[in-house]
Amino acid sequence: MMNGFILYKKREEELTPHGDYSVLRFKEAAVKMGISLRILCPEQFDLVVTHPDRKSILINGQSTQLPDFVIPRMGSETTYFGLAVIRQLERLGVYCCNSSVSIEHVKDKLYVHQMLAQSNLPTPQTMMVKFPINLDIVKKEIGFPIVVKNIIGTRGEGIYLSESESRFLDLMELIRSYNAQANIILQEFIKTSSGRDLRVFVIGGQVIGAMLRQSETSFKANFSMGGKVEPFAID
Repeated sequence: MMNGFILYKKREEELTPHGDYSVLRFKEAAVKMGISLRILCPEQFDLVVTHPDRKSILINGQSTQLPDFVIPRMGSETTYFGLAVIRQLERLGVYCCNSSVSIEHVKDKLYVHQMLAQSNLPTPQTMMVKFPINLDIVKKEIGFPIVVKNIIGTRGEGIYLSESESRFLDLMELIRSYNAQANIILQEFIKTSSGRDLRVFVIGGQVIGAMLRQSETSFKANFSMGGKVEPFAID
């Protein structure tokens, strides 16, 4: 039987049907496919750097056989220790999807947009916040309404829509008073996609599926914030 781990922010016994739906769906699919799948959080690992011929790792203080694969599901909440666990498993020859390098890249939203722009892929106009705010540059390069994002975040958290200059300046002043070194990005608001987005899943350069996320109450379509999800056919 194939064995795998999901690395997640919670232990398996702490999962709930709504808050951890995607991870539980992986578990459900694994059972149907005859795959043994454990859901673990990085804190359950004891990280000991050892020779690459070792075929086990310490989990809950016990020597545990290496899995056939690992699916990290911590996203932008991946801690330094979590990333170190993934790197250690990769070094021991375990296939990790996604890799530690890709996780490190996508944790930074600005860097993601820099990579997309370098590949000539269309993205909303994006700029980094620098205090004090130069409103003239913001109006010229982005305009209003404007989306304000924490550079690291997930599930729609840390994202705000400022519909006017006055609200934007109030928000910037609040952020500055709390932390003048805060890493914040500003983005063009795409009105035609307000409350909806398309998630496309790619493996090995091939599109394997997509889902449409929609919200009737927010400009953010995240399922975790009440959005609805449905399959979407890709030509």
